[in-house]
Amino acid sequence: MYSKSKKQFFDWRNFFRSTHRTALAITVAVGMAMFIGSQAVANVLVLSDARIVNVELESVSTPKNILIDTDSGTISLITPAGEPIPEGAEVIDATGKFVVPGLINGHWHYEPFPDVFGSPESRTIADLQRKTDKLILRYGFTTVMDNGSDPAGTLFITNLNREGTLRGPEVHSAGDAFVPHPDGTPVFLRPLVLRDPATPEEISAFISEDSINFPDELFYGVKLFVGSPQQEPPGGLMLMDIDIVMAAVQTAHGLGKRVFAHPQGQLGAAIAVDGGVDHFTHLIGLDDPQNKALYEQMVANGISLNPTLTLFQALDITEGETGILAKVQEELRFFLDIGGTVIFGNDVFSDEVFNRTGDPRREYELMKEAGMSAFEILRSITVVPRAFIEGIDPVGMPPLIRVGAPADLVVLSSDPTLDAVNLTTVEVVVGKGRILWTPELDTTIGGMF
Repeated sequence: MYSKSKKQFFDWRNFFRSTHRTALAITVAVGMAMFIGSQAVANVLVLSDARIVNVELESVSTPKNILIDTDSGTISLITPAGEPIPEGAEVIDATGKFVVPGLINGHWHYEPFPDVFGSPESRTIADLQRKTDKLILRYGFTTVMDNGSDPAGTLFITNLNREGTLRGPEVHSAGDAFVPHPDGTPVFLRPLVLRDPATPEEISAFISEDSINFPDELFYGVKLFVGSPQQEPPGGLMLMDIDIVMAAVQTAHGLGKRVFAHPQGQLGAAIAVDGGVDHFTHLIGLDDPQNKALYEQMVANGISLNPTLTLFQALDITEGETGILAKVQEELRFFLDIGGTVIFGNDVFSDEVFNRTGDPRREYELMKEAGMSAFEILRSITVVPRAFIEGIDPVGMPPLIRVGAPADLVVLSSDPTLDAVNLTTVEVVVGKGRILWTPELDTTIGGMF
C-alpha cells in the first residue's frame, strides 16, 4: 500500500554554508536550490527512496528520490535517497519499491461498438472513471495506443483526460478502421458497419478528410482490416485489394501517420507486407508453421507487431482452434530471434461485450512462456512503444526516467526485472506529473461496475 508523508525538511541556507559536503552533494544541492527557487514548493511531488528500473540499460538503481514539477509534468531532479527534500512537497514514500516508466498498452480499443451499448458521450463521468480505473490505470498504463475506435468518442474521452475532468491516460488512436470492399466488416464487429473504400482514390480521400476533422496529435495512424473474417461461408475471409492498401500507406505517410494492419492469417499478412504497412496488430498464425519468410520480410521492412497472446488463447478455448496458441508463441520467439520489434498489447476493449477485465497478467505469463525475458517484456511495454509513437529508433534512446523527461511513472511493490508478472503489483501511477491512480483513488474497489 502506498503512503504519503511530509518528511526530511531541511534548512537550505545552512546546507549551503556547510563546508563538509562532497562536490557531488554540492552539485545536487545547487540543482535543488535552482529548482525550488523557480517555483512554489507546493507544486513538487516526490517519490522518495525508490529503486529506479533503467529498462534501456537493464539495471536497477540504488534508492533515489524523484522530484517532479507538477506544473510542467516533468521530472525535475533525481537525488540519492537520504538527500534533503524541499519542505512543503507532497511525498510518496516508495521505500523498498520499484519505479518503472509509465506502461504503454499497444493494442487497445476505447469504443469499438458505440451503436451496441451507447456512445461515451452518453455516459456519466463517474461511469467513464470506473471503466478507466478498471481497465487501464490500476494496471499501470499511462498511455494507450488505440487500434481503432469511434473517433468522436475517443476524442471526447481524451479531452476529458486533458482538462483533468477524468483521470486517464495519454491516448494515440488509429481512429475508425477500414475494411475490404464490399461490406467487409469483420463478423466479430457486427452489427457495426465500417468504411469499405472501393478504390485507391476513395481511401486516400477518407484519410485526408479524417486528418482535417481530427487532431493529428491524437489520431496518429490508420487501421486496415487487410484480412477480414466473415460468417458466410464459415471460416470465410475477405481480403483488401493491395492497390487500396498501398494508397492508404502513401496517403498516411504523406500526412505523417502510421498504418496498422489486422492481418488475419497468412494471406492477409502477405498483402499487408507487400503494401508497406508499419505495424501488425496481431501475430500472423501461419498456415504452414515452417514458412516463416513473412516474418523475415517484416523484419527487413521494419514492421512491428502486437502479440495479443491472450486473444489466441481465447480462440483455443472458445472456438476449438486447438494448438493455435502454441503455434503463435513459436512465431513470436522466432520473430524476436531474427530481430523483430514487439510492442506489448493485449487487445483490451469493452468488457461489457467480451467479459474482459483488462488484467495483463496472463499476457505477461504467455509472453514469458514464449521465451521472452523480463527485460524483453519491459522494453515491449515502455521503450519500444514510446519510440514508435515518437517516430524514433529505440536503440540508443535516452532513459525514459531522467531529468527533464515527462513524469510518467509507476511504483511497483515487487521487482519486475525478476519476473514481468510483477508489473501487476501497482501501487501508484503518475501521468505527466499528476497522480492518476492509487488504491485510495480507485473507483471500482469494493464493487465492479
